[in-house]
Amino acid sequence: MSLSDRELADLAREGDPEAFRRLMERHGPALTALLRGKVEQDDEEDLLQEVYLAAWRQMPRLRGAPWPWLRRIALNRASDLWRRRYRERRVLAGPEPAAAEAAPDPAPTPAEAAASSADLVRLEQALAGLRENLRLVVYLHLWEELPMAEVAARLNLREAAARMRLHRGLKQLRHRLEASGFQGLEALRFREPPDDT
Repeated sequence: MSLSDRELADLAREGDPEAFRRLMERHGPALTALLRGKVEQDDEEDLLQEVYLAAWRQMPRLRGAPWPWLRRIALNRASDLWRRRYRERRVLAGPEPAAAEAAPDPAPTPAEAAASSADLVRLEQALAGLRENLRLVVYLHLWEELPMAEVAARLNLREAAARMRLHRGLKQLRHRLEASGFQGLEALRFREPPDDT
């Protein structure tokens, strides 16, 4: 007899590793599909293992249906990975060569605009506060600096839909930053990309 998700979750909550394994087998393909396009392909498998480990550790706290809970864990882990990669790039980039310093950059990236650590925290919190569908588009276009066609392809959207989400996301991000007292607001690139990006 096949057990329902809730029955498997109840058994897993009580420490049954076989029930947990069956639950993850059932939801593994959906979790993989969810993570695809949100992280680099090389990171998908490692991130999925992180999701499984986090789910096992947090199993006693599960209340209700497992899928929304597993989905939230996966999206949180993906966001954590983005933040780690973002910080790694900032650290590894180091100071720019003297030649690059001579050429002015008319539009700094959001990370460059967040000069102080307090502003960086405000920027991360404002981005994290956006709805997931808006946050992904804003993150991929501004932080990863992907052209809109690639953003749309990664998220399985039409480019027009991705642009609409970018527009809404930028508007909400600006609002959140203004409310938080973010100091580098005037330096941020909140303009939308041209159609041929």
